[in-house]
Amino acid sequence: MLLSLMGLRPAEVCGLRWEDVDLEAETLYIANIRTLMGNKEIIEKGTKSMAGERLLPLPSMVCDALRVLRAIQAADRLAIGEAYVHAGYVFVDELGTTLNGRQLRVRAYLIMDRSDLRRVRLYDARAACLTYLANKDVRDHILAWWAGHTNVKTTKKWYVKPSVEDLRPTPNTLQYRSDGPEDAPVLVLGPTLGTTWHRKYVPPGVVAGDRLQGRTRTGSVIWPNPDEAPVGTGGADGRRGVSPGRAGGGGLRRCRG
Repeated sequence: MLLSLMGLRPAEVCGLRWEDVDLEAETLYIANIRTLMGNKEIIEKGTKSMAGERLLPLPSMVCDALRVLRAIQAADRLAIGEAYVHAGYVFVDELGTTLNGRQLRVRAYLIMDRSDLRRVRLYDARAACLTYLANKDVRDHILAWWAGHTNVKTTKKWYVKPSVEDLRPTPNTLQYRSDGPEDAPVLVLGPTLGTTWHRKYVPPGVVAGDRLQGRTRTGSVIWPNPDEAPVGTGGADGRRGVSPGRAGGGGLRRCRG
């Protein structure tokens, strides 16, 4: 849950201490990491960067799971007695011994197998969480803070990875019209992105296909009167694609095909 629902780094999960967990306030303080070097040496230190040291709110599901885990560890400590190791870490075995990143990975894979889930890297769970937050329009500075990054560019470059399911809503923003030249399909961006399709103003006497300013106006739709052109944000006079003194002024061109 800490990996997939909160997007923590595996080393942050291994280094998490109960003193950093406030179940009453439902918060989690990331200040310590434990890393396995060469599958032999355990290195414990502060966070990777100043941005990595952060206070995060606990989702209710994660908070409830941590309460259950703490109760289980308390029962183990009573049952084992003096042999129990009081390390103070969240991620420990039945004897209270702190576990490392390799052991975390083994246990995570076991859960995936038992749940009939495809095995993924532990960092992929972190990427899935951050991608979900990005898809929910979480603001950049909040996304970077949650990930423990100084700059959101790092978060989006390495961890925000949309899947084909994330892309499915996109085609709904694209529409096509067939009232272009020779009934050619004309691309229209849907309302969520703003309609950019428009007919361009062409001065009287100029027809589609004529060469203007060294360019062929093939496929242009004639608006003999600029006052009838669609009102938009482009163009010198406030009309999209209309600019007095310049044939076929600014604005976006239509996509055919």
